[in-house]
Amino acid sequence: MSNKKPVTKVNCPFCGDEIVNDAKFCPICGAKLEETQKEQRTKICSSCGHELPLDAKFCAKCGVKM
Repeated sequence: MSNKKPVTKVNCPFCGDEIVNDAKFCPICGAKLEETQKEQRTKICSSCGHELPLDAKFCAKCGVKM
């Protein structure tokens, strides 16, 4: 039995790539994320770059599943 907590993914507010929610730096673009995660109220679609609410399940612009 594993006691690992589930990994939550979000989009990097700088490059839009999908990263783990508790990352301090984006592994793709290297941006520092610690402060921005606390203030972040939106996410970026990794397909088209459209800004979306954090609870969005699909992109309102291109329809991609988040």
